[in-house]
This record gives sequence, structure tokens and C-alpha cells, in this order.
Amino acid sequence: PMTELILRFVLRDFIFGILGALGFALIINVPKKSIVVSSILGGFAYMLYDLIYYFSEQMYFAVFAASVFIAIYSELLARKFKMPAIIFILPGIVALVPGVGLYKTILRLIDNDFLDSLSRGQKPSLLLAQ
Repeated sequence: PMTELILRFVLRDFIFGILGALGFALIINVPKKSIVVSSILGGFAYMLYDLIYYFSEQMYFAVFAASVFIAIYSELLARKFKMPAIIFILPGIVALVPGVGLYKTILRLIDNDFLDSLSRGQKPSLLLAQ
């Protein structure tokens, strides 16, 4: 039962990672022949991040490992498709940006809850600084 539950979450995260990367790839107008591949890379990267974070509870290490995965595979895909690696990196890395954390930080600032805002803003800020 626990393995099945983890598998469901991993599959869900893979799909959401693909959709997020796909949307971003379309927004930044990556070449058509790289849209699918860069989206799948984003799905695998987010799935890897989620698995590492689930088992280790180390968010920074999980983001680092997923980023390294994206960098390595982007270089390989760039050589295969004869395109710059950044075309694969940008859509792939977008799922790792801590958007919810930043949103909640700004929301707390608007509500004048400065202590909670500082508390919530530490992790996203540190991840963006890397």
C-alpha cells in the first residue's frame, strides 16, 4: 500500500512537471522539435526532486540533485539535437522554482504579518540564491 501511494505521487509529480515545463517552453518559444523533449526532462527532474526530498527530507540537496540532472541531460540533448543547452535547461528547471513559497511570503507581507513572512521567505530566497 505504501509503495503504491508513493508511486501515485511520483506519477502525479511527473505529469505536473511535464505540464509546467511544457507551458514554459511554449511561453519562451523554444524550437518545435525540442518542446516534447524539454517537457519530459522537466517531468523527470521534478520527479527526481520529489523522490529525493521524500526520502531524505533535505530540500536543498533535492533541488541541487535535480538541477545537476537537468544540466547533464541538457548538455546531452543539446549535442543530440544540435541546439544550445539553455533551450532544454530553462523549461526543465522551471518546476524547481519555489513559486508557492514566494507567493505565501508576499501574501504574509500584504497581511502585515512580517514575522511569518520572514519565516516563510527563507527557503525560497535561499533556493533562488543558488
